[in-house]
Amino acid sequence: SDVYKRQHVVAAEHFGQQFACWREPLCTDNKGHPFKGRRCCQKIDERFRHMEAELYNLWLESGLVNQARSNYRFGVVPNQEDYFGCSIKIDKSTRRVEPSDQTKGIVARAYLFMSDHYALPLSKQQEQLFRAWNKQFPPTEWEHHWANQVAQIEGYPNPYITKWTKDAA
Repeated sequence: SDVYKRQHVVAAEHFGQQFACWREPLCTDNKGHPFKGRRCCQKIDERFRHMEAELYNLWLESGLVNQARSNYRFGVVPNQEDYFGCSIKIDKSTRRVEPSDQTKGIVARAYLFMSDHYALPLSKQQEQLFRAWNKQFPPTEWEHHWANQVAQIEGYPNPYITKWTKDAA
């Protein structure tokens, strides 16, 4: 049976690429071989570790779906069926993923939060899409409750959830 684990909404590769430790072999293993990427950043960069552990960016997702989603960008995926009965559309040719309507707002608020909180650049197209999804799919009562719990742990709110209004979205 498939296991549900906490997975990054904003893929680690998307935020990792802004770190030198991701792009350049700044680390060495116990045999003296240089390496880079996620493992190196986890080892030497506190800011990366904080971004990787950001609770506002971690949601339960099927391992199978997460693997298929890979590091594809979110967007609109026309003319595709749901992925193996899961309410997500994946187009490998365009490397795009469209989540279900129930999760579009969650995805949008995670991206907008990560962009603001960590100065993570979004393309104009991605920002427009996430602002539209945020407005069209408002946070549920459950999401508000969850965000209040996360704020107590993290020490700061996600204003895209806690201060959500149709006008601010």
